Formats: sequence, C-alpha cells, structure tokens
Amino acid sequence: MGVRRWLMGLLSALTLGACTPEMLDETVWVGATMRFAQVGKPPEAEQVWIERDGARIEGWFFPATRYRGRAPVVLYFHGNAEWIDNTIYVADTYRARGYAVLLTEYRGYGRSTGRPGAATHAGDAVAFYDWLARRPDIDPRSIVIHGRSLGGSAAGGVLAAGRRPCAVVLESTFTSLADAVASHGVDRAIAGGHLNTLQAVQRYPGPVLVLHGQTDELIPFTHGQVLGSASATTRLVAFPGGHNPAAPWAELMTAIDPFLRATPCAPTARPVR
Repeated sequence: MGVRRWLMGLLSALTLGACTPEMLDETVWVGATMRFAQVGKPPEAEQVWIERDGARIEGWFFPATRYRGRAPVVLYFHGNAEWIDNTIYVADTYRARGYAVLLTEYRGYGRSTGRPGAATHAGDAVAFYDWLARRPDIDPRSIVIHGRSLGGSAAGGVLAAGRRPCAVVLESTFTSLADAVASHGVDRAIAGGHLNTLQAVQRYPGPVLVLHGQTDELIPFTHGQVLGSASATTRLVAFPGGHNPAAPWAELMTAIDPFLRATPCAPTARPVR
C-alpha cells in the first residue's frame, strides 16, 4: 500500500473539509492511477477475466504442479498500491508447497477496466472465489484466502457473502474501512457500512491467521489486535515492522506454514511422478 500517497490524499481531503465517498475511493484504491512496469503473464499461468457491471477484471491462475487430483488453492488479494504483476513471488511460494494460486486484480488496476471503490470491492472478490470453486481441478473445500492490507477487506467481503473457505490469512488488514479512515482523522461516516472485516471474521467459523506489524503507520497495530481476538478460531502473530511490510516475506511464511499445515487445506493429494 502506498503509505505516503494514501495519507496525503486523506489529509488533503480532511483539510479542505470536502472528503466525499468518491474522493475516498480515489485515495484508497490508489493503484488505479499508478503505473508499474508490466512484467506480463508468466507462461505457466492462465489469464482469466471476471466480468461484472460492465468491468473486466483480470486474474492469473497458476495450476498446482506437484499433485494429482483436485488441488487446494490460495486465492490472493494484494494491497492497494500493487498490481498482480508485483506479486508473482506469492504464487511461486505457495505453488512450491503444493497449492494452486489465483492472483486477483482490482477493477481499474493494470489491464482491468472499470472504476474501483467500496461499493464493488467485495462483489468482485466473491466473483473470483466462485470462479475458483467451479473449476474441476480445484477442491472447493480447500480454498485458502490470503488478503494483504486492502486485500484483507476483499477476503472479508467473501466471508460476509456467506462463502466458507477452508482458512483465511489476513496480513496488515483493517477492522473496517470506517475504522481505517477514522484512524487518520477522517469522518468514519464517509465510509458508510462498507468493508467490515471484523464483523465478517466474527461470523466465520473457520481458522483465521492475523499478521500485523507493531509499528504499522498506516493501519495501526490495534486493528490486528482486535481482529486477532475476534473469535475462538482466530489468532494474531505480531511482527516488529510497519506496513510495508510487517516483516520480510520469508519471515511471514514462518507463521503461515504451520498455520496451514494444521488445517484441512494442507495439500494431501498424491504427488505427480
């Protein structure tokens, strides 16, 4: 997530006394106006498109390579100042552990069309989840959702829609959009009732791992503490870092690996020979 740009946008709107829901969308979903080098779809990935409300939203699906049968899968939602082009390392890591992976984009980001915002964020995430659950090579009982920062609210949107993944990983995520903007002095009413991750987690019966940096300057550590105590099946692992990142990726995986091994999502199919 682009910490400096996000904060500057919110604080400017607050100073002008003119923060509207539309302005909030523009500052939160800042990746829609950023430009990154497009690395292109890796040859092992399948480019997929979800179409909703006139928008075409891209995803990259990486099949599992180490196992036969219907594979477990990680559905990954990235942060707000990233594109899927920046997150191939996530697919590489999870595939090495036996999972298929779907990297998802947000509308208006990269090659995707449409305008991102709170009103469509959760519905787009649910569409990607349902697309995965219908695939014949995916075990719909073994879907893991990993959401980073803004992506954690996409994961929460899937839960709020009644979907029941096998497990959820929330990395540097806010309890709700209203709580997030209120942390920076913006009227929480601007966010409406959209993207209440805490409420979704409280109603989800499955295991949730919360990862959060103790010095997070964008989404305060208190958000992670609240999410980590949301239910009997939710736990928090704290790291000493800030928002980008809470800890190096390899260090985060030292918490994610044992968490997933203890769930029914862990790959158990027969290895390919």
